Amino acid sequence: MAAIDPTQLLSQMVDAFLGKLGQGAGAIRQEVEQNLSAVATESEAIAERLAKGEIDAARASRQLRVAGLTAEIALLSAIGIAEKALQDAINAALDVARQAVGIAL
Repeated sequence: MAAIDPTQLLSQMVDAFLGKLGQGAGAIRQEVEQNLSAVATESEAIAERLAKGEIDAARASRQLRVAGLTAEIALLSAIGIAEKALQDAINAALDVARQAVGIAL
């Protein structure tokens, strides 16, 4: 049975964990940027229609509330991506440990 170097194993686990977490962070950033950009564009369009008199204040208010809800949904989606990224990162670290134990046995 081969000996496991705990320091090396921990280092490899941390590397795997952080690598997966970094991938998740990129996906979260992309999700938030895309969705919030769309919400900002829609909000600007609502403001323009209000300024031109194409819609009244009550309608603009309702439309802005919908845009706000869309932003909340985008953030909830980002939270879901973060949860998956964290789970993937944990699994990656555990896979490294499993491989090390398998090699040692």
